[in-house]
Amino acid sequence: PSSFYDWMKRFPEILEAVKKGKAPVDVEVENALLKSALGYYVTLKKPVKLKTERQKPGAGKIVEERIEYVEEQIYVAPQNTAQIFWLKNRRPDRWSNDPQALKLREKELELQERKLENSEW
Repeated sequence: PSSFYDWMKRFPEILEAVKKGKAPVDVEVENALLKSALGYYVTLKKPVKLKTERQKPGAGKIVEERIEYVEEQIYVAPQNTAQIFWLKNRRPDRWSNDPQALKLREKELELQERKLENSEW
């Protein structure tokens, strides 16, 4: 690994190629995170065993079994963890646990309130 990192430092083309290779996967992960934060439907193929019975003259009852697949649509509920992660990263001004960010948000709200109090309607 150290040789690889040395090569990336020495040759910017290699570093750029590595970055380009990561970009499509990053987009896929972003889309998956959004999907899990909002919830989605998935279609599954479910196996069902079917039996048919028929009478054969002189042989009695014949039972045949076969497996068929039916489609079933299932709703995958949103995941709270994905929602929290998304909000903390996309809206840190409103969803951060960082005390400094919360103080900054409180000051912004105070300023907005003062502007409203001082403005004439």
